[in-house]
Amino acid sequence: KGTLQQLILQNDADVMPTAAFSLGNILRDEEDLEGAKEAYQRAIDTNHPEIGPQAAYSLGFLLERTDALAAKAAYQRAIESSHPDHAPRAAVNLGNILWSEGDAAGAKDAYQQAIESNHEEQVPKATINLGIALRGERDVEGAAAAFEAAISSNHADLGPAAAVRLGNLRAEEGDVPGAKAAYQQAIDSEHPEHASQAWIDLANLIRDSGDIDGAKSAYEQAIELGHGLRAPEAAFNLGGLLRDHGDLENAKAAFKRVIDSNHREAAVAAQAALDELGE
Repeated sequence: KGTLQQLILQNDADVMPTAAFSLGNILRDEEDLEGAKEAYQRAIDTNHPEIGPQAAYSLGFLLERTDALAAKAAYQRAIESSHPDHAPRAAVNLGNILWSEGDAAGAKDAYQQAIESNHEEQVPKATINLGIALRGERDVEGAAAAFEAAISSNHADLGPAAAVRLGNLRAEEGDVPGAKAAYQQAIDSEHPEHASQAWIDLANLIRDSGDIDGAKSAYEQAIELGHGLRAPEAAFNLGGLLRDHGDLENAKAAFKRVIDSNHREAAVAAQAALDELGE
């Protein structure tokens, strides 16, 4: 820290921005909030084309939980830099803050700024968040279009996540074929989490449609994928389905699989279910 502080005091235009930003990172990691804020602000004030936007983004991220107003201002500074990486990242985070504050219009504008950046990572992220915002406003087709755009990005993580959200949206609207098609896209991705979630959501959908055998098969598929969170959830749902249809022995076996997963919350619920069954 001492060396960085000396470099900052020398006020060399080629060195000072990096030194101030680096000091901010150290102070942040040491949980010296005020010191980190001051260091980041010094880096921002240099107007360095690379370090300035990076520091503005970092300052916004630092302040999100403690000073939303200042965080928004820092993110706006990063956005106004038009930096190809830090501006779209800041726009997504700004949108998230605005959405949490109930400013739907502002959130959508921020997400749209990120989308227009063509940033490989932030565009699908912003598109999903835009879809969530539109879904909250009951703009079903607008939300669906946003989720479909995120799917079309072919992003390895966010594409399958968007497919699950599209499936849930279609299921809510009673569009069973549309929901099944969306869930299948997530399943086909073989993403370890989102494919598992899609199998569970598909199982729930077809269970509610009366296809009990199909639901059992879909839950089994989710269990076989072995995701640490989703497999116990699927096993618990399978146990409940089997119990409700009189197959008590297999229901008990499913609940025991949940307990064996060592997922604490699910195991407690499964043990309670077993207790009710006299096991």
